[in-house]
Amino acid sequence: MWHGPLVKENAAYQRSAGYRPKIEQSNQMQESNMRPDISVPRDDSPVVLQLDVRTCDPTLKDNVRNSCAQIGYAADRGAAEKNRKWLGHTIAQGDIFMPLCHEHPGTMGEGALAVLERAAAHFSSSMAQRGAFKTYWLQRIHMTNTRGVADLVIQNMPYYEGDEILVEHAVPNPFTAALDMAQPNPRPTARSLHTTATLGLPPRDEERPPNRPLETFV
Repeated sequence: MWHGPLVKENAAYQRSAGYRPKIEQSNQMQESNMRPDISVPRDDSPVVLQLDVRTCDPTLKDNVRNSCAQIGYAADRGAAEKNRKWLGHTIAQGDIFMPLCHEHPGTMGEGALAVLERAAAHFSSSMAQRGAFKTYWLQRIHMTNTRGVADLVIQNMPYYEGDEILVEHAVPNPFTAALDMAQPNPRPTARSLHTTATLGLPPRDEERPPNRPLETFV
């Protein structure tokens, strides 16, 4: 819901850069049954770039204090945990590992930014085209990240309406009397603005009696 779409989006920009990424491919790790989220083979080298996506929440109890003082703290902590899990295996077989950490407000870890920079460099040698590549895919990643968090929140709402129970142990919504979300006032149209009484104008053509000649006003 949150993790899966980010995996697909990170693999998509690797593919757009000219690589051939594999998602959750088996038999990538020689000494274990672990499956990295994305494996990116290199054309000129047997070394494979192994990527694993981590979603990070800076508002968790263990993160919130330091996240208030340091931007990207949750992403850095998630990257450290991923490195402890994966680096030993990937180094032993001669591959490269990089964690792709995404915080839910949108902050990306240093590893995720470095991998995107590498893909942009492979995409083009032109700095302008590299910048366009990064801008485009950063927008897609941020939108995917935000949509994933929203879907996760909706699927875990603690209240339910009527017979629709989204999560176990949900309780009835205590805000049933809440007003609907405010809507902007409708924009006035030409028909609503036309009031002959206040403007002193003649009736419109379609409102004139039949066979009455049109009047000309100077």
